[in-house]
Amino acid sequence: MKKALTTSFILAASLLYGHSVSAQQEAPAHERDYDLSEYFELTSALNVGQQVKLYFKGEAGNVWIDLNNNQQLDEGEQALVNTVDYQMYTLGSQTIRIYGKVKEFLCRDSRLTAVDFTHYPKIEVIGVSKNELTSIDISKNHELNYIECNSNKLTELNVTGMNKLTLISCQDNMISQLDISDKPGLYFLSVAKNKIQEAEMEEIVKNLPRMTPQFPGSFFAAVLSPTEGNIMTVDQVARAKEKKWDVMAWNGSVWADYEGTETSLDAVGATSSRLIARYGDGMLHLNNLIVGKTIRVYGLDGRVAFETMATSESMSVSCGMRLGFYLISNGADRTVKLFIGE
Repeated sequence: MKKALTTSFILAASLLYGHSVSAQQEAPAHERDYDLSEYFELTSALNVGQQVKLYFKGEAGNVWIDLNNNQQLDEGEQALVNTVDYQMYTLGSQTIRIYGKVKEFLCRDSRLTAVDFTHYPKIEVIGVSKNELTSIDISKNHELNYIECNSNKLTELNVTGMNKLTLISCQDNMISQLDISDKPGLYFLSVAKNKIQEAEMEEIVKNLPRMTPQFPGSFFAAVLSPTEGNIMTVDQVARAKEKKWDVMAWNGSVWADYEGTETSLDAVGATSSRLIARYGDGMLHLNNLIVGKTIRVYGLDGRVAFETMATSESMSVSCGMRLGFYLISNGADRTVKLFIGE
């Protein structure tokens, strides 16, 4: 009897405690109070009802998009965070704000005409390629590691004071100069298809940090077409290579070794024996492989993401790769860096 009473008491206490905990559980997301002082803002030329393409890396459950710009969290505005790929969100307003703890933000193919990150200084990665931006202000984002703004309408990119930057990718714009001084960790620079003349390119070469043979920098300098507005002389390329930067140009099919503005299309095409990697639609496409050698894909933490054997010089491997940086090797003389950001 005593045992039965004791058991009943424990059960009752458990039910009471459980009810108490349940009563103190967090309110639904749309009913909570959120800090509205830190945010970043996007403006799109898309119409209300159309969808924008966004990716967030940050604190799950703590990121939301004010899709109707009413400065309150409504149902359906919680963002999906740390996903494998972009997610689509329907606009309730052409100007939207993102709140919460975001470390990385990417947006492409969404006809962005304006972005404002001045109220969000902590962000570390910004990717806004393939939009319609004419300017971007990142002057207050001193924690920034990566900035990717390819294929917009930018005439300038001010990265002064952004000393933690390791990647700058601003190809296919109308930029005429770029100050990359005081960026000791920079190892990836893409400025192809802009309007950088010889004197301004000289400043870029002068400020390139020195790399090592084991970990060379990647400098994408030009597109070999009549629309290329950059000038990088043979001497400038040689001095960049002396600093252990791989200088490359797009020859119409691959990024290949570049010798300078005087280099012909045929000459560049003949030097494309390096490992070439690109990723899209869940497939890793590789060219110039050494048959019989193992292909290894490393994450930034040094761990092997996956590996397979090269059975032909060109292969397409089905794999789910998250957005970010990878190192791909196929033998000692076949190594390439891959950035998945679009």
